Amino acid sequence: GLSDFGQTADVSLIPMAAIERVEVLTDGASAIYGSDAIGGVVNFVLRDDFDGAETSLSYGGVTDGSLRQGDFSQTVGRRWTGGHAVGTYAYHSVSALERNDRDYAAPAGRGDLTPDEIRQNVFVTLSQEVTDRLKLNGDLGLARRKIKNEYTTLSLFTPLGDLITRYHSQTDQWFAGAALDYAVTSALNASIQASYAHEDANR
Repeated sequence: GLSDFGQTADVSLIPMAAIERVEVLTDGASAIYGSDAIGGVVNFVLRDDFDGAETSLSYGGVTDGSLRQGDFSQTVGRRWTGGHAVGTYAYHSVSALERNDRDYAAPAGRGDLTPDEIRQNVFVTLSQEVTDRLKLNGDLGLARRKIKNEYTTLSLFTPLGDLITRYHSQTDQWFAGAALDYAVTSALNASIQASYAHEDANR
């Protein structure tokens, strides 16, 4: 699924509202997931039986400090004879936790312990039975992440004094996948899969 040459996976492409459950297998699972699954598997099972609309909103923060976090998600699902589609939009925003908010970090000078971050995700999954034996599945994920961080580097050897560094980045990602599943017999299935992923990072 959401992998880069089969080595890493960025699960932040999937909004939490689009996930039905997470299965964790600590032992080898090659019999189920293929020969690469020899050291355990974390399987994100997407919602495929949702019909309707669901809205989620949350807001919170730390009891001591300036960090605040807000989350919003909207999910819409539709089932019909032989198929379904689920689409989710999610927005996540968290402000920085500053060094001055923690006594142990304040002597290091002005700056952030954790960055400002804004993340937006769109994820769509669909499935359609073409015939009694042939089924088409598809996924599309888009994500944009903006990060801002500021910190001070204490300097005792330069006439400019302490140096303030500001870091900004924006990362855009998208993923598309499709699969055809064919039931050869009641006990044997064949599958053809194709996927493509792209990432743009500006710093």
